[in-house]
Amino acid sequence: MYGSSCIFKYKLHLLNSSYLKVGGSVNGLVCVYHHLPDSIPLIGIWNPATCQYKQIFTPFNASHIPGNSYISIGFGFDPVTDDYKLILITMSYDSPFPLVADVYSCNADSWGNNTVKSSFLLHGLLFTWPTIVRGRPYWYNYGVESPEHYFVMYFDLQHEVFKLLPGIKYVMATTACRVMVNLRDSLAMMFDYAPATTPRSVDVYIFNERSAEWSKHYSVTSIKIPKNMQLLNCFSNGDLLFRTNYFLKLVTISHESRGINMIGNEIYDYENPLSKFFCPYSYGYIESLVSVKGMNPMHISKVESDIFVINMSF
Repeated sequence: MYGSSCIFKYKLHLLNSSYLKVGGSVNGLVCVYHHLPDSIPLIGIWNPATCQYKQIFTPFNASHIPGNSYISIGFGFDPVTDDYKLILITMSYDSPFPLVADVYSCNADSWGNNTVKSSFLLHGLLFTWPTIVRGRPYWYNYGVESPEHYFVMYFDLQHEVFKLLPGIKYVMATTACRVMVNLRDSLAMMFDYAPATTPRSVDVYIFNERSAEWSKHYSVTSIKIPKNMQLLNCFSNGDLLFRTNYFLKLVTISHESRGINMIGNEIYDYENPLSKFFCPYSYGYIESLVSVKGMNPMHISKVESDIFVINMSF
């Protein structure tokens, strides 16, 4: 199925490894950040290929995030203005509440003067890792009491407004584990059905922007892997990517033959056997020489974090 596969391991001398998050990867640029309750978020834009990095200072109101709130940071590219932008969203655990966002422009090298508030309410919680499709960040919510409160939204980078996608309610009205992904530059939602006694199956839905509808693209059935392996992403050919909960063991499932393929070796910290790799999401990444205003060579510090990049040859 694959010509070859290997895992590259980057040492990221930037942020505390226990709280490192990725806000998106666009054109070879990666947004990284970490945030603790009652603290100021640390944000940066990183190009792993050129080893350049830019620290983004947070807006004033981000230093006053209430203790009952949490944040999500998205990263995207607006082709109309040729501008890379960061979206810092603040949400309350006491839902329903509107979303509030600050927008950073890399061209202007500054945050906007005004915050952006959504015209709709957030019910439940927002999955804080956005999915990036053609440079646009998407989010979805979970943990709602009623199916009609499910939504998928995106941030319009040109007009700087939140927008909802239609037709998601009947798709989301399921108890299956859901994962939103970028499938060949289309927004897709994967539903993982993992019953206790029978082989699991995955349904993949694609959003059609022209018809504004979700439709089932394909299904992968009779998946015979341990129930503790969680669906993580899919490749452009439709093959599924799973990972274990604790040690970063990656497995692909062919959507045609149902064949199982191990990617590389199990990643394990032998110097610290009690450590666990927390890997709840993944992003597509393509090397480039792209930079934004103010990027500089990275400086090594005492704090190190690991970023794993899977190189697949089809």
